[in-house]
Amino acid sequence: MKRIFVLICLILVIPGIGFSRNEPMINPEFWLEKQPEFLLGFLLLVIGVLTSLVFLLKRKSSELYLLYLAVFIVGYGARVVADNELLRMSVDVPKDFWEYINATATNILPVVFILFLQSFIGWGWKRSVFWLLLVWIAYGVTAITLGIFTGTPHFVDGSINDILVILIIVVLGFNRYLARGRPTPEGRIIEIGLFVFILAVLYNNLVSDDFFPKGTTVEQIAFLFFVCCMIYAAIQRSTNTEREYHAILHDLETARQIQLAILPQSLPVSSSCTIFPTYIPMTQIGGDFYTFHQVDDKHLGILVADISGHGIPAALLASMIKVAFNSLVAHADRPALLLESVNQALTGQMDNEFITTAYLWFNFADMTIHHASAGHPAPILIRNGKADDKSFIAKGIPIGIYENTTYNNETIEISHGDRIIIYTDGLTEVSNPRGELYGKERLLAGLTDNRHLPVEKISDHILGKVSTWSGRSKSESLDDDVTVIVIDVS
Repeated sequence: MKRIFVLICLILVIPGIGFSRNEPMINPEFWLEKQPEFLLGFLLLVIGVLTSLVFLLKRKSSELYLLYLAVFIVGYGARVVADNELLRMSVDVPKDFWEYINATATNILPVVFILFLQSFIGWGWKRSVFWLLLVWIAYGVTAITLGIFTGTPHFVDGSINDILVILIIVVLGFNRYLARGRPTPEGRIIEIGLFVFILAVLYNNLVSDDFFPKGTTVEQIAFLFFVCCMIYAAIQRSTNTEREYHAILHDLETARQIQLAILPQSLPVSSSCTIFPTYIPMTQIGGDFYTFHQVDDKHLGILVADISGHGIPAALLASMIKVAFNSLVAHADRPALLLESVNQALTGQMDNEFITTAYLWFNFADMTIHHASAGHPAPILIRNGKADDKSFIAKGIPIGIYENTTYNNETIEISHGDRIIIYTDGLTEVSNPRGELYGKERLLAGLTDNRHLPVEKISDHILGKVSTWSGRSKSESLDDDVTVIVIDVS
């Protein structure tokens, strides 16, 4: 920073030394005349760099308007500095160097300006702002290319540039007229700044500017005002975005708390089995749901559902499933009828979403499981040291697709020492960097190899293996929500 300050001081002071030596080309009046213009250009460069730093610190793609604003301000500042004879005399570079900077900035500025405005007004009527942007990009690329190949920075006639600038004003004015309604506060500020700047350009070309300090023009002063308006609008937009972002986070946290509240707060206690559930949402609010219905020590129902979505809609559907299930517990010992009733209650209310569901009714009095499935992965039975899902064969259409869907009951006999795993497909549909899915076979092999682990550790062990296989750490989310419920038959 100190070196930059010294360099600036040298740039400002060295030209002034000339008039003390009575050099004919530099005198105090010339130095005083050109210094304000240089200071204005330098000020714009500093403002532009600071704006770009703000963008880099935020690092949000939704706030690209800050980047466009930074490039616009830096570009205009570079053009002002490149036009300043004080700098040209202080820095020993070919004259064409400054002309190329001027020409490049002139051709790029309208492009980033249109991008900046688009962030506030959209693409306009019939995407007219988009087509205006394409025209300017084509013109800018052509003008810069011709300037490089011909060795003439301003090879393209400046009148074409003026016509296209007028086209920007016409398109923006037309879209503003079509909008009719009251603009946003930040949009109004940009309009005021742009209007003042346009008036200044007209004034600068039609009226003498002796009223302003020597070395400056009314256009440059008005542009500084316009920059202040754009910065104010960007700050307002950023502040509003932050406020909305925090409001969304608050709503998401509220929805997450609601979702956690509808999950079982305690586990069934039974001398017939031990149960341990694991639930890992992919996002802050997941799309999996499970619940228990315990009648007594010998009778227990477990429902697991996987909603085809995430976020707040999934949380709302999970709450609907819970309400429907609680109202239909009279059918708890008849899984097929229960799923049919839940399907009838929810079909037509889910906005094209669907739910895969498995429901198991455990009757430890006669050592059986009654099972029905609505498109859900088959539970896994671990018996005699081997895991397989061949015992559960019931299939069905997911809930929410057809109102009058029927489901099938199946009965599976169980023995003391059996282990049953109910899971959602987020466990098997995890992909690794090569795009391979973890798959059911790896899951079955892992459950078999680790069958000796206690009920409260098997899920974490399997999830750890899945994460390692997929190339993720345990703290990284998987491709989908994961629910695993392990039931050990005593």
